[in-house]
Amino acid sequence: MKKNRNKNTVPIRLKNKIFISLISLSLLGFMVSLVITKTHYDADQSGSQKSSFCHISEFLDCDKALASPYAKLGPFLISELGVFYYLFLSLGFLFVWRWQRSRRETTLSFFFFLSLLALFYSLLLAYLSVTQLQTVCPLCLITYGTNFLIVLLLPRALSLSYASIPKFIVDYLKSFFGAAGPKPRLIPHLLIAFSFLIMGPLLLKSCQHKAHVIKVTTQQQVSLEDFYSIPQKTIRLENRPNWGSEKAKVEIVEFADFQCSACQKAGIAMKNNLAGFKDDVRMVFVNFPLNNTCNRALLKPIHQWACEAAIAGICANQAGQFWAYHDRVFAARESMSEVVLLEIAEDMGFDMPSFKQCLKSDDAEHILENDVEEGIRLEINVTPSIFINGRLFQDWKNQELFQKVIRSEMTR
Repeated sequence: MKKNRNKNTVPIRLKNKIFISLISLSLLGFMVSLVITKTHYDADQSGSQKSSFCHISEFLDCDKALASPYAKLGPFLISELGVFYYLFLSLGFLFVWRWQRSRRETTLSFFFFLSLLALFYSLLLAYLSVTQLQTVCPLCLITYGTNFLIVLLLPRALSLSYASIPKFIVDYLKSFFGAAGPKPRLIPHLLIAFSFLIMGPLLLKSCQHKAHVIKVTTQQQVSLEDFYSIPQKTIRLENRPNWGSEKAKVEIVEFADFQCSACQKAGIAMKNNLAGFKDDVRMVFVNFPLNNTCNRALLKPIHQWACEAAIAGICANQAGQFWAYHDRVFAARESMSEVVLLEIAEDMGFDMPSFKQCLKSDDAEHILENDVEEGIRLEINVTPSIFINGRLFQDWKNQELFQKVIRSEMTR
């Protein structure tokens, strides 16, 4: 009988340890991915400028990495996909170790190729993080290391020597086209993987949204008395983007960041809530970008393009098209870049030479600096921060109270 040179027999006791290690590594990746996802959800909902526990230094910073476009793959957070990828691996390793001995090789071969893809993607993310963001996410590093160790151990679970891996890969790919060897059960494997990696994150998003709704609706409701107990402050800014009546009795001032998802949601909610009050209210937009390049209140950049977007908004206001530009920029929040900001302006028919000159002007920078300094004076520590006639309105999600405060202010 011809000896199989690809095989490097592993003792049963050692193979058991390998499977235990694979399951343990997968569970570690699962737990770290859950922590990353929770960190991302918290930042996304609050819009806070405060650092998470994973901000260690300018270079070792999860917050900056999670706020970047590289934190998503399609509609999902990479960490959401990671949760169910590692869950899929851990359950799969347990299954083939304890029960599926007859078809162990075909299933582990599929896992090996899947883990190779995960490792290559990890290397790509690490490269982009260092070269484009100039930062490293410590929690992400744990998942990268986990992927590397899984790829390192899987050949041993398959009784392969490392030298035989290239030939094994070639033979595995050839088997799809009728070559001799164990036939990959690709369709059932892909269906199971799809159910975990697509349906799982969709379910997680749904549960997260429901939990947030329950939290909002069950928390202690702020009353009118609570609102009026907040000290009234004078906001010292003029000629900022606004809509509504100049003679309105109610002035609403929003301090916001164009890359803040909570600001985008708040803007949409307020626009809907104020539809019936346009003749009685005046809505004012003020920049408070969460990036230390233009905001001295921050120690680090949370949103990479927040300062550039704020300047672009100021220039759009000078062009007389702020609110349309405002909506388009928020819609492009996740793909924000200098090129995108210019493309939106060009698509809207701006005078591009004048717009580009404004982006580099001292006047635009001075306006942004005044916005930020006013936010610091008002002790803003979260975006969006919304003031109604000088009082901080702390629960913009509470539509009923928002409208109640507006009506109360109209009669005062």
